[in-house]
Amino acid sequence: MVEKEGSQKLTLVIYQLVKIGGEEHWPVVETYRADININVTLGQRLMMLDWKWVIGILVTALLIPALWRWIDKRNKEKEKAEKDK
Repeated sequence: MVEKEGSQKLTLVIYQLVKIGGEEHWPVVETYRADININVTLGQRLMMLDWKWVIGILVTALLIPALWRWIDKRNKEKEKAEKDK
């Protein structure tokens, strides 16, 4: 995951599966290596966010004050009804 915006350098390394005596092995022998330069924008970083979590947090942040206001209003109406009796 990209941690910051701007120019980044990626290193692509490919290893080859080798069969020795009928057995497959992954030796630490590179078959290809390349450096790739990329530019990461703010929009790309935002696209990488897990939007389910972000939306869940935003919905919760909006619902808690709304619920608090509803409970407070209901309590005030009860208190007013009790005073009127």
